[in-house]
Amino acid sequence: MEQEIVFFLLQTAAPRHQLRSAFMRNSIHGWVYLETTMNEVLVQYLRLSPGIVCRNAGIIREQVDFVDWTKVLSQHDSATNSNLAVGDWVRVLKGTYKGDVGYVTAVENWGGVSLLLVPRLPVPCHPSSSLSKRKCSRSITRPEPDLFDPLAAKRNFGIDPVREEPYVYRFNGYTFEHGLIIKAFDLRSVSSTSVYISMQLFFLYQAADHPAVATSTFPQPLEWHFAEGEAVWVHPSRQRCLIKAVRDTFAEVDFGVGEGIMRVPLSDLVKEFNPGDFVEVMSGPFQGQSGWVEGGSDNIIDVVVENRSGDATEVPDVKVGPFFNSRHLN
Repeated sequence: MEQEIVFFLLQTAAPRHQLRSAFMRNSIHGWVYLETTMNEVLVQYLRLSPGIVCRNAGIIREQVDFVDWTKVLSQHDSATNSNLAVGDWVRVLKGTYKGDVGYVTAVENWGGVSLLLVPRLPVPCHPSSSLSKRKCSRSITRPEPDLFDPLAAKRNFGIDPVREEPYVYRFNGYTFEHGLIIKAFDLRSVSSTSVYISMQLFFLYQAADHPAVATSTFPQPLEWHFAEGEAVWVHPSRQRCLIKAVRDTFAEVDFGVGEGIMRVPLSDLVKEFNPGDFVEVMSGPFQGQSGWVEGGSDNIIDVVVENRSGDATEVPDVKVGPFFNSRHLN
């Protein structure tokens, strides 16, 4: 809101308002700074300006002492996100996308960032009766993440998305690139710490095949568990190595004699499983089930799970799969 107020004042103020400059600080929420003489014309103008809070006594204002003028003009924002750059991954803190991670595609001059996110578009409700209409209006749930599909958007919303260029569409006021939505956030609405991605979002980002995201180093998926000394394969080269240390986005791995220790993105590592290994499913519809590896190929393994129902008529061991990526397992 502070950015919009500053922009409005600088664009609409007239000479009679005697407004020399207006600015804001990302680290100070709820205030804008004006370099001016507080004449009655300006005060009345501020009362009518959108976004400025007024009380019965008038607008809320404080005078900056003369000795602090240069400090205000030269102060640096203390926001932890002030060093964000294109290519960083951040976690959204507010709104529909709270908890989701996004890729920084631009750092804006007004003090915010534009993010590529997996869209969470609301599902339109088409009630057939007044009762279902009331139920529909009361059910406010967070939309599930899914890639933008122009055909599905037209079918669900009755609006034809505008194709601006290959894989880029304009729809409902937003731009979509390769199925991902571009949204702007101020720095207080994102965090660059504790950035982890869910497997669901990870696979959706991969399926989008956005050129910028495809070459990025993804945050560590929540469901992936790598430990020191564990044997893994590097995708797609299929080189076998041992993990020496695990960091936020990469692991230090040892390829053996003559190769040395190298850094590899966690998203390029695949766990090594062999027939007879006992594993536990860490995510998906079979989360919590455990069993023995029977076989598999590439990123898919077959697991024989235990029968815990206690029903003597059921087969003690049931084969399930292939249904998950080997990196889902611990």
